[in-house]
Amino acid sequence: MNCEKYRDASKRLTLAIEDVPTTIYHQWTIKIVKKFKLFETGEMIYGLDEKFQPFSSTKGEKISIEWDNWSGFSIVALDIHSEKLLVEIEPYLTLLNQRFVTIATLKAHLKEIKSYF
Repeated sequence: MNCEKYRDASKRLTLAIEDVPTTIYHQWTIKIVKKFKLFETGEMIYGLDEKFQPFSSTKGEKISIEWDNWSGFSIVALDIHSEKLLVEIEPYLTLLNQRFVTIATLKAHLKEIKSYF
């Protein structure tokens, strides 16, 4: 579960972390929105196996924070001007993921330890 950076089929810069459960989407979105002072520019779209919402910065940078069952959690720069914001978000997203993996690992170990008693 590493943070991958790539260009999607539309050539938009994308950060993605596979295998992130849908339940994490709202937690991480709220943290990213607060940390980078973003505001909503459209409604949340829910599908059977996806959700996404566009956001902007005060500098006019536009991103979409997304989740789907194939890519996991992802953030997409909606134009070239917004790629700088994605680069700024990448270390923070990596940190969120490291914390998530650490907590998940600790829970698994605790469950294993409890099975001995």
